[in-house]
Amino acid sequence: MRDALGREVRSVRISVTMRCNMACVYCHREGERPGRSELSAAEWGRLLRACAEIGVRKVKITGGEPLLRKDLIEIIENAEGFEEVSLVTNGVLLADYAGDLAEAGLDRVNVSLDTVDRKLYRKLTRSRFSPDDVIRGIEAAVSEGLTPVKVNVVLTSETVKTLPTLVEELADLEGLKLQLIEPMGSIPGFRSAHAEDGLRALGEYEPKLERVRTFHNREVYRLNNGMAIEIVKPMDGVMCEACTRIRLTHDGKYKGCLMASPKPLPRDNFGELVRTLKEYVRTRDDTFEVHQGTSVMGRMRGDVLGR
Repeated sequence: MRDALGREVRSVRISVTMRCNMACVYCHREGERPGRSELSAAEWGRLLRACAEIGVRKVKITGGEPLLRKDLIEIIENAEGFEEVSLVTNGVLLADYAGDLAEAGLDRVNVSLDTVDRKLYRKLTRSRFSPDDVIRGIEAAVSEGLTPVKVNVVLTSETVKTLPTLVEELADLEGLKLQLIEPMGSIPGFRSAHAEDGLRALGEYEPKLERVRTFHNREVYRLNNGMAIEIVKPMDGVMCEACTRIRLTHDGKYKGCLMASPKPLPRDNFGELVRTLKEYVRTRDDTFEVHQGTSVMGRMRGDVLGR
């Protein structure tokens, strides 16, 4: 199904919880406000069936931290039939669950690991965890075939400096891809950096532009050790023009964009649910012009990044 700008909606990002075991300084909470109301696994199954009805082919499960849900395996099982089911996690619990996730039908994971410097990691995550916990999770994911494992790195002036060490630490693991992510808005206590800064920091690995991914038109570079580097520019208008994703909030509302206001969805009538989803997608507009408004950006920094 296509929206008003001709973009085919192919994927859905579902935030299954707002709970997390970290308080990362850059977290945008998927654009949601904290709340205790979480859909059950059965309710997620119903919503995902409705998404399949309108042509969605891929599911990405996010949070908060999804691994805090005791019924996450059931949610993944209820996503059976999609071309790809992936999970975004901070990785500290992943070593314990990777096998069960793979058995349930999960295809791959995105794992947040901005640095292997322990002091910087704890400053960024405002947690008691260590990069070693995450690396064990990444190793378990690779071992269980949850690949490609995409390692998310939010770029600050501090994390850029530690990128070569991070690449060296992960170099022996096959099936990895680094995603260098430019922050949205300011980060309290840190200075944001750009993708170009990250590529320069990895100069010894001779990054070369390999291709441009169709999805969000992202640039992909290849290092001389074989590792792929993907560039993520969340506030890039080109990315918005190519967006094929819708979002569902932890309490079952629809969002056509990270920064869009949530819209209610019917709970009782499945046919009405499908019709409402179709209408929301059909009228989804180009939000990039809205992104440039100072009032919206101020709201993002104050209400989301600042929480």
